[in-house]
Amino acid sequence: MIKDIVLGKYIFKSSFVHSLDPRTKIISSFAFMLIIFFVNSFFGYALLATLLIAFIFLSSISPLEYIKSLRALWLLIILAFIFQLFSGNGSVLLNLGILRITSDGLYNAIFISLRLVFILEMGSLLTFTTSPTQITDGLESIFSPLRKLGFPSQEMAMMLSISLRFIPILADETDRIMKAQASRGARFDEGGIIKRIKSFIPVMIPLLSSAIRHAKALATAMESRCYRGGNNRTKFHILQYKMRDYITYSIFTISFICIVISKRL
Repeated sequence: MIKDIVLGKYIFKSSFVHSLDPRTKIISSFAFMLIIFFVNSFFGYALLATLLIAFIFLSSISPLEYIKSLRALWLLIILAFIFQLFSGNGSVLLNLGILRITSDGLYNAIFISLRLVFILEMGSLLTFTTSPTQITDGLESIFSPLRKLGFPSQEMAMMLSISLRFIPILADETDRIMKAQASRGARFDEGGIIKRIKSFIPVMIPLLSSAIRHAKALATAMESRCYRGGNNRTKFHILQYKMRDYITYSIFTISFICIVISKRL
């Protein structure tokens, strides 16, 4: 499961989505994740699914890569579905004694599961098509109006992008440590929940040590290149919106307006 974590992984391709301004992808992605919590109809979910599938197709990345992002948290999605399935009111569809499956429970289970799937896929779409450097530049530009309030926009953007970049690195490191422990006789798939949790303790110590080592190496590399945060930094790539960015904003805006209108009808 650890090796299936792909969030934060960047896949270089020459595609429409890759060529978008990072600000367009960041703002559109977070707006998509926000609006999904206000959707409560099959029309809204169908529209969001169409929008998501279209941009996945335009990213020129194999759908298998997006499926892998679901494999890492498939257990969470299933548990959320089961929990919602046996809760709620409405007409009883199946009576299992203490547990009952109701129409509202089935309705909520489907929608909650779809929300998790859509959020994971949109997050993967953002990180697959946007490099850590682009994410940093995009977030810094988005946060730049807050500089007047003393907000360290550049430092915060750098911190967030590095955090995303470290996710696949630590996932690979965890998988490597677990394989090394397994070759020495450790077992992570035996016993009850408590025993399995205890079996991961020997993994956490070397993982923490590795994370500190990677952080120190990154800090040394940044210092050796005379990195300095703040307002006096210049940029090699200047972000500029192009026609494809305005088209993307228009598509997302029209889709969100249609969802809002459908809720009031």
